[in-house]
Amino acid sequence: MIDLSEGQFYIFPVSDLHYGSSWFNREVFNKWIDAFESAWDNKCIYLLGDLVEFPTTRVNAHESNMTTEDTINEVIELFEPYKDYVRFVAAGNHELRGKKEFNLDVTKIIAKQLGAKYTRNDFYDKLNLNGSEFIVYGKHGTQTSKYEDLAMKNYKIEMGNVDANLYLQGHNHYTSFSSKFQRDFDGGYLKYYAFTGHFLNYRNSYAHNKGLSVSPPAFLRLGVNQKLNVTCSKFMGGCKV
Repeated sequence: MIDLSEGQFYIFPVSDLHYGSSWFNREVFNKWIDAFESAWDNKCIYLLGDLVEFPTTRVNAHESNMTTEDTINEVIELFEPYKDYVRFVAAGNHELRGKKEFNLDVTKIIAKQLGAKYTRNDFYDKLNLNGSEFIVYGKHGTQTSKYEDLAMKNYKIEMGNVDANLYLQGHNHYTSFSSKFQRDFDGGYLKYYAFTGHFLNYRNSYAHNKGLSVSPPAFLRLGVNQKLNVTCSKFMGGCKV
């Protein structure tokens, strides 16, 4: 059981790092390190995919300035100091590209080296907070939208058949937080939804060249209190536009 009598339990979801990309924003990741290290020890990390850049000649949406081997090794080095806090590592479409084209399971390698649970698709995690059950559901995701509010609306609908307290999703590079009241026999409770951000600059990137929406590099820190209510802090970098 995790005791919350003196504070909150902090959840740090990380997705769409795209480490190795020409547009990876190291400054924002350094902000993530500072935010994580400054939080007290009741905390955990979920890695939600696209941690590595995995370009191929067939799919050139992103560019890499590193070899795949170096990218994997350096991502492991980034999180190795915090491996005791990493609970799950989920695969993103970039990692699955390596599995599909080269039978290289990047996510499994990273999870094994960090001693975390590995999932190719989605995961459920059950936390015992102050003697109460708190369920986290996470996945990288496959859907996106040009409009952030529409993406969140569709996400809530998509999660209608999934029972959890907190839902985490990456992939769309939005950094959003929302809630929805769920009625039950005892009256009801809030369900929380988060798009987990990204760590890429915009200028001259694939998104820029395609005229896609400007989404500044950013990440979330989620806090769960004694009553299992969730608050969100958003950390952003510059748009560099």
